[in-house]
Amino acid sequence: MKTFVTGTAGIRSTRLAPVFSTALVLLAGAPILAAPVTPKSASAFVDSIGVNTHVERGGPYGNRTTFSNALGDLGVKHVRDGVDPNNPAASDYLKTLNTNLGIKSTIITDWGPNSLSTWGSSNPLGTQLNIIRDRLGASMIAGITGPNEPNLKPNSTWAGDTRTWMKNLWSLTRTNSSYSALSGIPIIAPAIAGDTRAASRTTLKSLFTNAGENIENYISNAAMHPYPSAGRPPEINETIIAELTGNRELYPTKPFVVTETGYHNAVSGGGAASETAAGIYAPRLFLDYFGYRGITRTFWYELFDEDFGTSGISTSNAEENFGLFRNNGSRKPAGTAVKNLVALLGGSGTPTLSALDYTLSNSNVRHVLLRKSNGDYFLAVWLPTYVSRWYEIPAVDENPADQSCTLTLTSAKTLTSYDNLDTTLSTANLGNGTTFNFTVSERVKLIKIASSSTRYEFENLTRQAISSGDITSAINEAALSNGSSAHLAANATGDFATYGVSVPQAGTYRILLGVKKYTGRGIFQLATSDSLSGTYTNRGAAQDTYNTGATFPQLDLGTVTFSSAGTKSFRFTVTGKNSSSSGFGVTLDYVQLNPA
Repeated sequence: MKTFVTGTAGIRSTRLAPVFSTALVLLAGAPILAAPVTPKSASAFVDSIGVNTHVERGGPYGNRTTFSNALGDLGVKHVRDGVDPNNPAASDYLKTLNTNLGIKSTIITDWGPNSLSTWGSSNPLGTQLNIIRDRLGASMIAGITGPNEPNLKPNSTWAGDTRTWMKNLWSLTRTNSSYSALSGIPIIAPAIAGDTRAASRTTLKSLFTNAGENIENYISNAAMHPYPSAGRPPEINETIIAELTGNRELYPTKPFVVTETGYHNAVSGGGAASETAAGIYAPRLFLDYFGYRGITRTFWYELFDEDFGTSGISTSNAEENFGLFRNNGSRKPAGTAVKNLVALLGGSGTPTLSALDYTLSNSNVRHVLLRKSNGDYFLAVWLPTYVSRWYEIPAVDENPADQSCTLTLTSAKTLTSYDNLDTTLSTANLGNGTTFNFTVSERVKLIKIASSSTRYEFENLTRQAISSGDITSAINEAALSNGSSAHLAANATGDFATYGVSVPQAGTYRILLGVKKYTGRGIFQLATSDSLSGTYTNRGAAQDTYNTGATFPQLDLGTVTFSSAGTKSFRFTVTGKNSSSSGFGVTLDYVQLNPA
């Protein structure tokens, strides 16, 4: 990652030493599971995926169309990059990415390759914070990090300089009124790297301790760079374990961000993973770090392969081959795997993390259970096997044997499997039941366990009541969930329509409502009752459905508890309209009840 702020981008020089072991073994996977299992949030997992970029460089980064298209294709919402005081305008493109794609940036701050004292009375940190505050803006910043791999700087003062920098970074963003806009942004520790990282951590910690200080008082998150050793699998990788253990001595309580990790594809240079192998490893790495290691965010290094010479990308130069995309902008298998992970597991809303009762028969299987806001569970399963003879030059891919596995549920569910995330995604309907037999391999298999949710299309529901003089009518449009909807042609505050919804059984449900937003739409409030003439209780906040163009969002209106099954009344009452709206109408697409 870029470590200089002088306008000259540094090139990585910190590959971890290879560990030459030819054993092709399985990690002693999780034991056969005893239900229930509490899932992790699928949206939080997707939000944990980031990628390192170099906005100030040329090549594919300099081609803004290629740059933007690659990030849009991936679907990730986080990048890690730096700001250059000598070229502050380059950082403006990070704001463009936020505006166009909703991407947030984690920004590196750094003083460059020389000693901090060489800056004299000038203030490189203040200059960089000014760029973050003035050119980017706090709302698009997910974190601010300390210097990148400072122990690799070519000077003996790196530890003292790092201590000074981190204390000043914390003080300026937390107590200086000039930077009050940045006060809520997490401050991420510098990642210590290279073959001397263990001794370097001790040196840095001692400087703080000897001064009666705790480095954790100046950071929000710890950081590390656990590149899988010599292209080995992410799970059978002593690097992540050693880095967690070693960095816990430096940062004993703070949550971790992996600010760099990944695989290079320089198969003629040693310690590599082929493009095929990296594509298999990539989803395993992100799932393992999030699901097993508790990493809050992981940034892959990097978005594009980079040509640092004049003769094209070298198959023996590791530094040129870390990209999720090739130098010409085409996507590698690892990029395809990330794209499919994000597409399948992404989505808005906060899921209810209710436990799922299930058992896996094969103790070798690595597995992570996730849940989406629509109630669907996704079980990721894979074997943590080697897929590359990384110790050979050139690297040779392996084809480990598949294994059988049985998934047992305590109640009947409908299952769908998604395979080949890194190539051409394949989908299979596994049917409905409680017992499912399948094969598991070195590739991540995603198994969707459909929720018991019920979706009701408004055009098919019985309208129980409507305000005097008003009507509802069907609006047909391809973007609607069933191609149609019910439109309340309201013309004033207080107009309403009530629909009967058949609730299958007593319980607590999350209400998800599909609507159409448009120029002539009003603000409505949903309220529910056990009967048409009963007492109504508001659900969620009033919803403004005005928009300058047609959109079809799903609204999360919170939970409702019904003490019995049967037809319940859902009343939609107009409470006003946006000042820009030309009308009070409400277009209702569907209502979905997800067991909470």
